[in-house]
Amino acid sequence: MATSNEAPQPVSQNPALNQEQAQRLDSAAGGLTKEQLLWSSGYLAGLATASIVSTNVPVVSGAGEESSQQTLTILYGSQTGNGRELAESLLTRARNSGIDARCVDMADYSTRNLVKERWVALIVSTHGEGDAPDDAELLLEFLHSKRAPKLDSLNYFVLALGDSSYAQFCQTGRDFDQRLSELGANRVSGRVECDIDYEGFAEQWFEDTLRITQEQFKSSSDELSAPRVPLQVVENWPKYSKSHPFMAEVLVNQRITGSQSSKAVHHLELSLEGSLLNYEPGDSLGVITPNPACLVDEIIQLLGVESAAVKVGDESVELRKALTNHVELTLNSGVFLTQYSDLINNADLSRRVQDTGLRTELLNGYQVIDVLRQWPYLPEGDKSAGVQVFVDSLRPLAPRVYSISSSAAVSPDEVHITVAHVSYTAFGSNHLGAASTALVENLQEGELLPVYLDSNPRFRLPENSNTDVIMIGPGTGVAPFRAFVQQRTELGAQGRNWLFFGDRNFDEDFLYQSEWQQYLRREELRMDVAFSRDQKEKLYVQDRLVENADEIYAWIEAGATVYVCGDAGAMAADVHAALRSIVETRGNKTQESAENYLTTLKRNRRYLRDVY
Repeated sequence: MATSNEAPQPVSQNPALNQEQAQRLDSAAGGLTKEQLLWSSGYLAGLATASIVSTNVPVVSGAGEESSQQTLTILYGSQTGNGRELAESLLTRARNSGIDARCVDMADYSTRNLVKERWVALIVSTHGEGDAPDDAELLLEFLHSKRAPKLDSLNYFVLALGDSSYAQFCQTGRDFDQRLSELGANRVSGRVECDIDYEGFAEQWFEDTLRITQEQFKSSSDELSAPRVPLQVVENWPKYSKSHPFMAEVLVNQRITGSQSSKAVHHLELSLEGSLLNYEPGDSLGVITPNPACLVDEIIQLLGVESAAVKVGDESVELRKALTNHVELTLNSGVFLTQYSDLINNADLSRRVQDTGLRTELLNGYQVIDVLRQWPYLPEGDKSAGVQVFVDSLRPLAPRVYSISSSAAVSPDEVHITVAHVSYTAFGSNHLGAASTALVENLQEGELLPVYLDSNPRFRLPENSNTDVIMIGPGTGVAPFRAFVQQRTELGAQGRNWLFFGDRNFDEDFLYQSEWQQYLRREELRMDVAFSRDQKEKLYVQDRLVENADEIYAWIEAGATVYVCGDAGAMAADVHAALRSIVETRGNKTQESAENYLTTLKRNRRYLRDVY
C-alpha cells in the first residue's frame, strides 16, 4: 500500500461532515498524543463496523418499531438520567441472554403500539412532590384518557425510582402500575420501589424480570434461538462512575456573589486531564463529599455513644466515620422517621409519623438533627445497640449532581460547576447543605475531588445550529446556559441566543455578569434580567417573559427551542404558566389549546426542562 508524508486533509474540508460536526471533531482531536489518536481511529472504526455488521448492538431502538409476542419492550421515563441508564443496562443484559428486546424513551413511544405489546418492563422515576418526569407525562396522560385501550394481553413489570425524603415517594411508578392494572394488564410480579440507593433493588428486579421473561418466552416457543453476542468496543481506560469516581484537581474555587449578598455562590473549575472523560453542554457532574463535621459532632453528642462501632454493609466502622462518609444526615426520609420512632418508643413522634399530614411536615421541614433535638435518643434497653438501628434507618450518603457550566470546546480537559451554599435557619438553629458546605467552605484549590459525569441527553442544544434558543435560568439555574452560549459562540452557530436570568440584587447576585456583557457587546446574546429585591414590587423571570410576549411567541413560531433550568417548585410552574399565557394571548387560543401547544413542543423536544 502506498504511503504519503503529506499532512492529512482537515476534517473541516471533508464533505461528509457539516461545519459543526467538523469543528467538534477538530476540537476533540486537538491535543491528543499519537497513541491516543491511533486508539481513537480504531474506536471510531469499531463503531462504524458495528453499525454495519451487527443489528444487535445495545442502543435505544426507535419508537416506531412493531412489537411481537416474543419481544420485551423496555419503556423508561427519566428526569435525571438514572432511569435511562438502568433501561439501557437491562436492554444489554436481555439481549445477551437471548431475549429479543427494545428500549424506548416514553417521550418517543407511539401509544398506538401499546395494544400490540405483550411484555413490557417499565422503569420510571418520580421527582419533587409526586411529579412525573417530563418524558413520562404524555404516556401517563394517555393511559388516563378515554382513548386508552383495554390491555388484557399485556404482561408488565414496574421498577419505580424515587426519593423517600418526599411524601409522594415513587408516586409515578404507582400511578403507572395502578392504571395498567385497571386497563386489564397483568402485573407479572410486584412493583419494586427504589430510594436513591437504588442499585441493589434494581439488580434484583433485573434478575427476576429476565428470569420470568426468559421462562415465558421458552414455554411459548419450541426452540429458543441461541443468544446473539453483540459487537462491543473494549474500553482500555478506566470507566469512571459513581462507584469509581475520577479524582479531579480543583483549579479554581471562587465566590461570584458580592460580599453583601444573602447567598454564597461559588464557581469551581476542575481538571479532567488524563481522564478521557467527555461531556456535552446540558450534562451534569456528580460530586462525592462528606457530611459537615459540625453536624456529625452534634449528632454524636445527642446519641451519647461516640466510641461505638457500627456495621455499614459488610464493613465495621467507627460511628464517626459512618456518619461522616456513609449515611445521609441532611435529608430526611420516611424509613428513618418510622424506624426512629419505633426505636425511642415516643408516643408523640409515632402519632405524627402515622398521620399523613404531619408526616409530610416532618419530611419537608425537618432534617435528621431536628428530629433528634425534638425527640431525644432515649431508647429502651442497650443504648449502644440502638445506635446500629439508628444508622440502619438512615439512607446511604448519595453524591450530589450539579449542572455543568462550561463547554469542553472552550475549556478542554476542564469542567466547571456553579454551587450555591445551602445555609438557613430553622427551629432556631443553623442548617447546612452537605455537599455545598464541603465544596464552598472546605475545598481548597489544589485538592482532589471525586467526580463522575452524569449524561443528560434530554437537555441538549438543537442539532441544527441555525435554530434560535430561548434560555430561562434564574439563580444557579443559569449554569448550563453558560455552557450553551460558550458552545454556540465557539462553534459559530448562526441561531440567535436569548437568555432570561433573575436573582435578588443586581449589585450582589448577577452571576457571570462580565461574561454576559462580552457576549452582549459582540451581539452574540440577547439578555433580559429580573432582580426581585431591587424595587418595591418583586420582579421575576416570568414577568420578563410576559413583557416580551410578542417576540417570545414569534421566536417559538419560527422554530426556537425553549429551555428552563432551576427550581422545580414555584419557578418552573410560574414559568410554564407564563409561557402558556403567552401562547394563549398571542396565538388566540383557549387555555386548553395553549397547554396542548406546549405539550407538542415537549413532544418535539423544543421545550426542555432540567428542574430539580
